[in-house]
Amino acid sequence: MKRRGLILVCIVALAAALRWYQIGLGSLWIDEGNSITLARMPWGRFVETLWRYEANQALYYGLLRSWMRVGDSEAVVRSLSAVFGTAAVAALYWLGRRLFGARVGLLAAALLAVNMFYIWFSQEARSYALVVLLTVLSLLLFVEAMEHPRRWGVWSGYAITSVLAVYAHFFAALVLAAQWLAPGPRRLRDVGPRRLALVGLTLALPLAPMAAFILWRDQGQIDWIPPTTAGGFLLTLVALSGFNPLMLVLQVIGLVWSLKDLTRDDDDGWRMRLVGLSFAFPIAAVAVVSFAKHLFFFRYFAICLPTGVLLAARVLSPVRPLSTPKRIMVGTLATLTLGLGLLVTGSSYQRLHNWGGDWRSATEYVLANRQPGDGIVFYVSAGLDAYRYYQDRVPSRGGARPFPVVVFPEATELASAHLVPDSARLRDASAQHPRLWLVLHQRDASALPAPFLASLRLVEERRFTAAGPEMRLTVALYQTGAHP
Repeated sequence: MKRRGLILVCIVALAAALRWYQIGLGSLWIDEGNSITLARMPWGRFVETLWRYEANQALYYGLLRSWMRVGDSEAVVRSLSAVFGTAAVAALYWLGRRLFGARVGLLAAALLAVNMFYIWFSQEARSYALVVLLTVLSLLLFVEAMEHPRRWGVWSGYAITSVLAVYAHFFAALVLAAQWLAPGPRRLRDVGPRRLALVGLTLALPLAPMAAFILWRDQGQIDWIPPTTAGGFLLTLVALSGFNPLMLVLQVIGLVWSLKDLTRDDDDGWRMRLVGLSFAFPIAAVAVVSFAKHLFFFRYFAICLPTGVLLAARVLSPVRPLSTPKRIMVGTLATLTLGLGLLVTGSSYQRLHNWGGDWRSATEYVLANRQPGDGIVFYVSAGLDAYRYYQDRVPSRGGARPFPVVVFPEATELASAHLVPDSARLRDASAQHPRLWLVLHQRDASALPAPFLASLRLVEERRFTAAGPEMRLTVALYQTGAHP
């Protein structure tokens, strides 16, 4: 027992080290800027904005409001996710131990500790690290409640963590659905119709506002998601493996194994079925729905990370005793999988820096070269949040020169939305300002109206990104026909 506890402490310490390493080095990107903007809002406007547009991840935004009393640097803001990410590693040990034994628990914790996809989320001021933690706790309490249905305290804990998980990210509801597909008729009879009705009511009532938001507050928040493709599906599976090919193979094997247990009603059968469904059902359900509405985006499937890791850990921990050669083979495979995970992680930190564009340097460039009368347009509007964060922090903010006037988006518009200015707005901007800064995120100048571009003279254009072309950030300065 002491040895197991020491191993767990070492795994959690490794997870913490990997999550805090260089956590403040890279620039915030637009979604992180949105998180900070929301967290800084007065309470009234905060609640109004959540209900009007940003209810997804509402729990995280609320927690971040309190966390930012400690500080608002990149490292401090992101550390909230690092706390959740480290705690999830410990929680996954307890889930794995509860399902399949201590060996699986330790392996799962170690595999999640070095999973680059989850480290990425644990270094980001977004809700994904939190929803993974809450999903693990929900699964743990669901297993305990199903196998000891008379414990009302466990059911209460399950309902609370499950509701919080959905308020951390809408997609967590898919994991809840998968949970209830797993138990089988015998276990549902053991729970009884009265308990099932009470648990259902306990979940439904607090989740009703979220359901109302999804049904009636669709303002195009996810219209930017591209159609589902085979490449996008494969990217999701690769990302869930932590970009580790050995993990991907183990997860596929584990998923096939779980499919064999779809009809088994014993303890091992339903537990394996629970893990397999919680991994596969959200991905499959969203893929099907995406034929009608595009919802399939690889980052949203962070909810499947813990069960994907459990599938791999289960494969590496056979039920039956193995011969010495087979034990050596399995141990070697586990070591190689963990080692490759560490190798992928170590080589990925630099790529993660400024992956969404170097907004820090872009803001510094604009403010260092600004002149009185300048205007600035964000194409898309969400970039304004990251720009404003750095406007208050970069060295060039001082001096008597006024900041560029934000032409788009205006104060009455949601900067966090993926809005773009129309031709009339751009024409008015060029008529009022002798120089116009255009901040282009995931766009290039060809996306702008041709007549508008023809009326301008390009002074300078610079790109601020270390990522692929899909996340490019470009700042272009134009001379207009307006007079100061």
